[in-house]
Amino acid sequence: MLAGLTPPEIKQVIIDEAFDESSVDHMVTLLVRDGVLERLSSLLFHSVVLERLKNDVIAFKENENESVALEMGQFKERFGVSRKYAIPLLEYLDYVHVTRRVGSGRIVV
Repeated sequence: MLAGLTPPEIKQVIIDEAFDESSVDHMVTLLVRDGVLERLSSLLFHSVVLERLKNDVIAFKENENESVALEMGQFKERFGVSRKYAIPLLEYLDYVHVTRRVGSGRIVV
């Protein structure tokens, strides 16, 4: 969970730490199966971090009856992520029905 919303790519960790690729793949498979990690695109995020992200985005709508706009730039700035991380995270939020894509932007539903 140390990497939060900007986790390193697994292949880079394997190279940097000289880990055995098959052992890491097996461990990742088990952690995804058990719900500890979630795979978004080619990135792996801890489920606790994603839950916190969902709650933070839902809080954008606090005290609002209408949908609230959430633009890419606003998301990147608020959560301190680059486009590389923002796109899979926003797609995840769409998938779990926290946001909905509308045109080129999104709304918090």
